Amino acid sequence: MMGLLNLPVLVIRIFCLQSMTDAADPQITSLTPEPTVVGTEGVSSPLKLLIATDAWDPQTNGVVTTLKSLIGEMERQGHTIKVITPELFNTIATNYPDLSLAVPWGMSGLIESFQPNGIFIATEGPVGFACRHFCVKHNLPFTSAYTTRWPEYFDTHLKFPPIPLGYQYLKWFHEPATGLMVSTRSLLKELRRKGFKNLAQWTRGVDTDRFKPMALEQKQAFLPEHPRPFFVNIGRVSKEKNLQAFLELDLPGTQIVVGPGPDLDELREAYPKALFVGPKHGQALYDYYAGSDVFVFPSKSDTFGLVMLEALASGIPVAAYNVTGPKDVIEAESAIGFLAEEQESLGAKVLEAWQAVQSGTVTAEDCRNYGLRYSWEQGVHQLLGRMKFIQWAGETPRPRMAEAP
Repeated sequence: MMGLLNLPVLVIRIFCLQSMTDAADPQITSLTPEPTVVGTEGVSSPLKLLIATDAWDPQTNGVVTTLKSLIGEMERQGHTIKVITPELFNTIATNYPDLSLAVPWGMSGLIESFQPNGIFIATEGPVGFACRHFCVKHNLPFTSAYTTRWPEYFDTHLKFPPIPLGYQYLKWFHEPATGLMVSTRSLLKELRRKGFKNLAQWTRGVDTDRFKPMALEQKQAFLPEHPRPFFVNIGRVSKEKNLQAFLELDLPGTQIVVGPGPDLDELREAYPKALFVGPKHGQALYDYYAGSDVFVFPSKSDTFGLVMLEALASGIPVAAYNVTGPKDVIEAESAIGFLAEEQESLGAKVLEAWQAVQSGTVTAEDCRNYGLRYSWEQGVHQLLGRMKFIQWAGETPRPRMAEAP
């Protein structure tokens, strides 16, 4: 593991990555065997699909959860998946917990040895950058995804680079993609206004076998030492999640924060009345969803908010701001979500959600039925529908597969 780098040095290294990769990876100048592009019509299953991502274990975030769920569904459908992650390379440490940036020398060898039929670049960091460079250099198609508002993230944490410059980089990065997968309609419209091309909507799903309501008696016995109602937030404990807006609310019962993050100790000290339980996994995580009464999502920067689907599948309603992400997940006519406008109090919507639960206006069944509308099967269908496929020399030609709508 290399030492901690400051941001200017990191930016220089990222933008020098093309020359670094070429110099360290002489195979990048030629491909053996030479692949050909099949076309937008697609190919039949099973496929060999390569996913390049800078977000992976031990990180805990929506991108990692999304990719793991997507991979699970792809494998269930019979596809073979290779994931290129930072752990395959030397890394540069950062001051963000669990986040290291890869120095992806040897990318070409990984891609050529696997000979994928389709390539998906999930992130715009060094791993995604190196995979993009390989694809562009050899005229290979790839799809990509916009999952994180990196320009705003860097502005919040580091005040550098300027937000417009960040979006210029992202537009350049995604321009060659056959499809830039975006999680919501409102985000798609926003990116289109900024000049992004080849945009396609890409839904999320939820594992409803794991995220499900508790029996009433089990729920009543959950965390008996703390007063109800339970208002919970689950996710990264960091500035861009706007957790202060939740923690400063004057609410009855107990405010619970589940998850790791760089601001965990600071917020735990600043808000001693709240219950900070740190990261939870497996059944313990599912219990914090289903054992709570209202899920509070104060973030204004998320591009989707997968945790809202997990909460709904677990049988609890959502209170959030009426911004990109929540307003796409919680449709206007839905009774299971309570969205606050900028001028409104989030606290009023949280209490409204709790009152709806108490009165029976919103039930666990209502919430779960709404969550069941989202599936990873649909997400895979949308992603494959925007891919152009690659056929390597010596590979048996594959019949056509219908495009996803």
